Amino acid sequence: MTEKLIKRNPVFQADEINLLDSLVFKYKHVLENKQKGAVQVAQKSKYWNIVADEFNAAALNVSRSALNLKKCWENRKNNKKAELCAEKRNKKKTGGGPEETIPTNEAIDQFLTTITDIEVHGVVDSDSLRNMSSSTPNNFETILQGNYTI
Repeated sequence: MTEKLIKRNPVFQADEINLLDSLVFKYKHVLENKQKGAVQVAQKSKYWNIVADEFNAAALNVSRSALNLKKCWENRKNNKKAELCAEKRNKKKTGGGPEETIPTNEAIDQFLTTITDIEVHGVVDSDSLRNMSSSTPNNFETILQGNYTI
């Protein structure tokens, strides 16, 4: 009986993750493009191969494929989105008591927050009204006319 054993890659180390972050940031204009056309998909695939080549050229401990790097990046983005959602849920909890704090990785917060930003800018909603310095009728008239800056 012959069974195929799937060899598991080693866990990403901190220096590998930092290198991946810098390479994705370098090519974010292509890798984080939201368009799904055939041209964009081919271009993303090409750039993930470029990222893999540059990653492996850095002579770190292990060689990684483009698929491994892409999966690691997607997992990191999904984890950051989950943290943001949990933080938002905790802020909206009722029942009193102190707010729960969620431990985060400060090193990647700045970078991933800009990429996973889910806030819609330039739209008047309850958050933007709450953030206004004063809620006078003049401010509401300005908002209704569309001459507002948030």
